Amino acid sequence: MTPGSVEPTTTDSWPSWPSPSSATTRSPTRWLQANVSLASRDGTWRAAERALTARLDAARPALAAARAPLLWFLLKPPGLRIRLGGEPGHGAARVLADCLAAARAAGDVAAAFPSAYEAEPFALGGPDAADAVHP
Repeated sequence: MTPGSVEPTTTDSWPSWPSPSSATTRSPTRWLQANVSLASRDGTWRAAERALTARLDAARPALAAARAPLLWFLLKPPGLRIRLGGEPGHGAARVLADCLAAARAAGDVAAAFPSAYEAEPFALGGPDAADAVHP
């Protein structure tokens, strides 16, 4: 986590869906990323990881209703990068922020902050490949 990480206790600090630059993808899908630092218990963050991923799984219906059906995460010890994909707006950022706030209250998340995710088309093989990887 970076200094000054935003605590996910309020949704006011979470951005609306970012618009990717036209150079990154031609897909209409928009991406929102949350960088999450997991709480360590007994020298490991595995319990927090399991609890947070279960919470995210439970939030999938709300995310789908908010038009963000694409959810995945990358493990970046000691935390996760959670990515949502879907259509702009419709409250998906709020659903994610509320999920992270509950995980923080439960002691599973130490800190989190939102960020835009933009596909790296050249690392993925060009714009056509980026569109295939990121529907």
